[in-house]
Amino acid sequence: MTEENKLDAGEILIVFTAGVAVLYSFIQKSESKINNFVSFWNAILPSSENWWIYVFVVIPSVIFVIASFTLITRKIKLVLRTKKDIEYRVNHLLSESEIYMHKKEVDELISNLKEILPESMKYKSTLNKVSEIRNKIRKGKRRLEEIHQDELDMKRREREYQERLRQEEIEEAERRKLWAIEERKRNKLRELEEDETNVFVKSDLTRSEIDVLAENEYNHCNEFCVDQQKSLSVLVKPTMQHSNTHTFLVWSVKTMLSKVKGVSGIEEFETREADIRFRYHGMPFAIEVETGTLLSKKHQLRNKVLYLNQKYPERWLFLVSNKNLLPKYRKFGAVSSRSELPKKLKKLLNSATR
Repeated sequence: MTEENKLDAGEILIVFTAGVAVLYSFIQKSESKINNFVSFWNAILPSSENWWIYVFVVIPSVIFVIASFTLITRKIKLVLRTKKDIEYRVNHLLSESEIYMHKKEVDELISNLKEILPESMKYKSTLNKVSEIRNKIRKGKRRLEEIHQDELDMKRREREYQERLRQEEIEEAERRKLWAIEERKRNKLRELEEDETNVFVKSDLTRSEIDVLAENEYNHCNEFCVDQQKSLSVLVKPTMQHSNTHTFLVWSVKTMLSKVKGVSGIEEFETREADIRFRYHGMPFAIEVETGTLLSKKHQLRNKVLYLNQKYPERWLFLVSNKNLLPKYRKFGAVSSRSELPKKLKKLLNSATR
């Protein structure tokens, strides 16, 4: 501050004295008003005469005013805060995508949208979101329908899958059962064929053995047996190109020969050799089994007879399957029917060993 702006002590004293004078003059003129104001405050201030006014009127009134002011303030703040909260919740809920939600999440979204819908109508800032909220609710319901359909489809696929598994298990169990049955049959067949025979008498077999043989190229037939001299019900598996009858007769003759004393080295052939060859006391003999097929093959029949005559002179014979064939084969060599074979064989063996 410069020297010319400063007041000296005398000037200050003059200003102060003038102010005091003005104040005293104001007090003198307003003395009655001041006295009234002081009297008013003395009247309302607590005293032994007016304490009940403070207890029953003033203090409750002050508390009521303060409480009302506080409540109104809070209400205003709450309204302002609720509005912002609703705006935030509306925007947040509308921004959520229901496409990838699970059922529980979609249910919760729809519930929240329904809850916020009436609140959003109270404020201008969210009123324009009402249609979006309703549309969002509809989308949520469609999503619930899709989820429900997906659950039904999943349950259906699960049922189909379980049904396939059950069916596969049944089929697998059936396959194992059939395999076990087939394995038992194979084992039974191996046991039966250990004797290396193509003929089985049915009366010697069980039902299961008959079934096993019937399923493995064994044919049922009734044939007269040269060994037992009676008709037998048998199962026969034909050898090579031969018939059931031919195969049976070869087996029947071999069975008979095995019981003849002095007979050894019984052999069966499928070539140009005789059907059955054996030795009796060291001498070779042969039996040719015929069912009539060679009669139509004259050249082959003559060659067969020539071979047998050269190798087994006077020690071989024909065994024909049917008596009607006897005269047809008799002109080629010694011949026998089934029923006559034991007697004619004995005669052949005795004549050749004298």
